[in-house]
Order: sequence, then C-alpha cells, then structure tokens
Amino acid sequence: AMNVDMLSVSAHKIRGPKGVGFLYIKKGKLKTPFINGGGQEYGMRAGTENVAGIIGLAKAAQIAMTNREMLRDYMIKKVTTQIKDVWLNGDEQERLPNNMNFSFKGVDGATLILMLDQQGICASAGSACSSAQKEPSHVLKAIGLSDERAYSTVRFTINEEISKKQVDYVVECIKRNVEELRKYV
Repeated sequence: AMNVDMLSVSAHKIRGPKGVGFLYIKKGKLKTPFINGGGQEYGMRAGTENVAGIIGLAKAAQIAMTNREMLRDYMIKKVTTQIKDVWLNGDEQERLPNNMNFSFKGVDGATLILMLDQQGICASAGSACSSAQKEPSHVLKAIGLSDERAYSTVRFTINEEISKKQVDYVVECIKRNVEELRKYV
C-alpha cells in the first residue's frame, strides 16, 4: 500500500527495546540472503528470532500510534501559523506520526537548539548518525533544501508521554527564541 521496495524500522526510535527492528523487502527485490545459514525468513536471514524483542516492538508501535499524530499536527499548525518565515520540511501528511522538521529563515539551527536546551527542550539539527558532521544534512539537501535553509533546520520528535500543554510550551519557547535570534540578522 505504501509502494516501497524496502522499509527498515528501529524499535528504539519509538521507545521500544534497543537492538530490535524489522526490515520489509518487497517480493523479488532481494535475491541474495544477507545472513547465510538456516532457512528462517524465507531463506533470507539465518538465526533465531528475538521473540521478546519483537513483542516489545509491536507494543511500542501500538502505543506510539495512539496520540502522536494528533499532537504532531497540532504542533505543526501552531509553529507554521504563529512564527513567520518558517517551513515544514517534508510532506505535511506523509510523515512519521512523531516527527517534525522545520527551517526558520535567518536562524542558525544549532543556536536555536542550544537555547531550547536551556529551557528543558530536546531537539536536533539533523539525524543522530550525522550529528558530528559540519556539512548540512545530506537528506535535507536531497529533498532540495539550500545550504542556508538546511542550516536553519531543527527536528522535533514527540513521544506518547507529551501533553498538549507541553506542546504549547515548546511552541512558545521556539517563537520567543526565533524572535530573539532574528534581532541579530
């Protein structure tokens, strides 16, 4: 239904157990086993499944879907309507239920993240696997963002424990900090 060839999911990204995930491969897209040995997983991966981990991933996915999409959409609307010159990166609807990525014109994303951190808000300028890089995110570049816009990007991830009141606090902090940073542009 999603028209994908391959899809990988890491459980820890949705507060599930670390070291557990799944890989979907469209039939006929991979012909060579990636772990040789037994006949598990239709001969594509040998080894015993981590049943407890799989159950933990399934439960984490179930919990993750309960409230996140509604709060994500609420936060996106508040940020994009209350802050001038902001862009939501990626498709508005076809996105993870807990993830938002914004670019703020005239704002250094790393500086905004430091300010938010001082207010008890965790955010990121890029993916965890590229956090030590000085170059803009290759993913943001691949979706057509300029270097300037990529450097002004901040990513927010919400979990099942966040409340609407907390989202309001986060948005108010973003708004205040963006206004402060833009004074120096």
